[in-house]
Amino acid sequence: MHTMTLIESQAVADAPLRVVRADGLVDVYKEGDVLPTWYTATPAPAIPDINSWQLTQALIELGLIGAVEALVAATTDPYIKYGWQQATTYTRHDPVVLAAQAGMGLSDAQVDALFQLAGSK
Repeated sequence: MHTMTLIESQAVADAPLRVVRADGLVDVYKEGDVLPTWYTATPAPAIPDINSWQLTQALIELGLIGAVEALVAATTDPYIKYGWQQATTYTRHDPVVLAAQAGMGLSDAQVDALFQLAGSK
């Protein structure tokens, strides 16, 4: 019996699922295709909602607080300016978070990690 080990998978809405196997080959599956029995997708960890103090602690710990404060001071984007001043709770895909992410040039993975860290505070 041959066993495959999943190295990487990527699923994008309305796009095929790319599975990179341990042997380096790439399998592509379209919606409706039957996945092989060895394939089990690992669900992404849930991204918690966080409060403003949790976010501030995580930003300080990661050395990003100065960059956020500079972005807020320099921006004309009302979502960032008022969101930073007024929000008490942040969700991962809140317009304030998305605007700040774009303004700072952070990847989705970096912001996900920030939220995971903040959620642990």
